[in-house]
Amino acid sequence: MDGRCWLWPSAGSNGTEVKAAHEAPVSKVVSLIPPESAAAAPAGKVNIRSHRTQARATASPGSRVLAASCSYDKSVKMWDFTGNRPQQLAVMTGHAGPVLEMAVQPVGAKVLTGDRKGNLMSWDLETCSNSWGAVAAHQGHITALAWMHPQQQQLHEALAAPGDSSGSNGSMAVSGGQDGCVRLWDTRASGCAAQQRLHANQQGKGAVGNICIGAGYSASLILSSGADMTLQISDPAMSLKPLHTVKLTEFPYCLTTIGHLAMCGCGDGSVHVVDVHSGRTLYALGAGHAAIRAVEVSADTLVCTGDDGNVLIYHFA
Repeated sequence: MDGRCWLWPSAGSNGTEVKAAHEAPVSKVVSLIPPESAAAAPAGKVNIRSHRTQARATASPGSRVLAASCSYDKSVKMWDFTGNRPQQLAVMTGHAGPVLEMAVQPVGAKVLTGDRKGNLMSWDLETCSNSWGAVAAHQGHITALAWMHPQQQQLHEALAAPGDSSGSNGSMAVSGGQDGCVRLWDTRASGCAAQQRLHANQQGKGAVGNICIGAGYSASLILSSGADMTLQISDPAMSLKPLHTVKLTEFPYCLTTIGHLAMCGCGDGSVHVVDVHSGRTLYALGAGHAAIRAVEVSADTLVCTGDDGNVLIYHFA
C-alpha cells in the first residue's frame, strides 16, 4: 500500500527494499524469467503428508533477478533486483486507470496488463513500448489474465483449424473481468477471438477471480474460477464452451494446475483438487483456518498459504 517493493531471499530474513517504487499502492509484482514447466504429477492415487510453518515472503535465488511491477499510479515498471542495489530499467505508461493485473508471456518477450477501467495493454519488453491493446475489453475491472504457451496455442489452432497452425508464437491471451466474462484474444489482430460469460449470476453480475491454462494432457484447456463459486473448464477450440462446471464450497481466491489436476484455494480454508478431464472433485484439503490466498505446486509438493498466517506444505507420496 505504501508503493514499496521488497525482494526476499529464500534463506535468511534480510530483504532488499525499493523505496517509492511507485507513487501509489503496488498491485502486482511478477518475475520476468518464467519458471520451468512443472513435471507431471505422479500417476494413481495421491497420498499426502503435511507440516505447518509460519508464513514469510521468499524468492528463488538466481544469477540475475528481473521483475515487473504494476500499480495504482497507472504505471508498469521493469526492475533488476540483482545485488544489493535494485535498478529501475524502464517505466511504461498509457493505462487510463490503476493497473490491477499483469501476466508474463511464457516466452518472456511481452507482459500483458489490465486496468480498473477494463482496458488491456501488451508491452514489448525489448523496446518497453505498447505493442497491442483493447479498450473496454471488459465492463468494470480486469480481474484475471493469462497467456497461452506457444505449444498450447499450436494445439489450439490445430484443433480449431486442422493443418493451419502457422505463426504460433504465444500471441494468444485470456482475460477475465468484473463482468463475469472470459475472453480469448489474439494479440496479432484486433477484436476478441472468443468469449463466454462463465461466472455471472442470474442477474448478470459476478467476477472472474482466476484464469489458468491447463498443463500436461490438459494443455489445450482454459480453467477459470469466479465469484459464482464455480470452477469452469473451457475449450478455446470451441469458442470457450465450458466442458465441465465444478461447484466449490466457497469463494475461490487462487488456482493452479499440474498434469491433469487443478487445485483451487477457497475462502473456507479448503483446497479443492479436481480432475480436469472428468471435471470431478477428487478431494478437498483442509489447508487453513481462513481463506487460502495462494497455492503453488511442483511434481511432489503443494504449498498453500492464507489469511491465518500459516504455510501448509503437502508432499505427494
